[in-house]
Amino acid sequence: MFEKSKAKDADRGSVLRLYNSLKNMPGCTWDESYPTTLNIDEDLNSETLYCLRDSNGKIIAVASAIEEVEWEEENSKFGWTRTEGIACGVARVGVCKEFQGQGTGRSMMEYLISELKNKKYEAIHMLVSKTNLPALSLYRKLGFCKCGEVNLYEKDWDCFEMLITQGIS
Repeated sequence: MFEKSKAKDADRGSVLRLYNSLKNMPGCTWDESYPTTLNIDEDLNSETLYCLRDSNGKIIAVASAIEEVEWEEENSKFGWTRTEGIACGVARVGVCKEFQGQGTGRSMMEYLISELKNKKYEAIHMLVSKTNLPALSLYRKLGFCKCGEVNLYEKDWDCFEMLITQGIS
């Protein structure tokens, strides 16, 4: 069983170590330039960084969930079907190497989806690297639908969306 919570300022170093441990792994698009302490600080300041901890209190999974405030015309390239109402973009999902393949990513996402559902978001949007096969499989199993493809940051992404009322309960 995992402890589920929003990250706190004191977690900054642990989150950065987790991010850094995953950089340049197969399927992971992260590198020296992303994610950074600036991303962590923004997520902590906006209270949008969520985490799972093991029985010793170690952070073993993280994810950011940032409200999409306004629908912009350029967002049409992603293929989102929910263009009105309140949506949330999920990013920087990471699971410690030693906890991968054990359902930890699923637990992290189920927790996050539940939290976002409680906050009355209508949809969740994600960009997922086409090379991250475990993540692509997990998001489909959770009820996300691929609604487009895009090339950003010199990488190819699948665009995923979950209308929250259609996702897990």
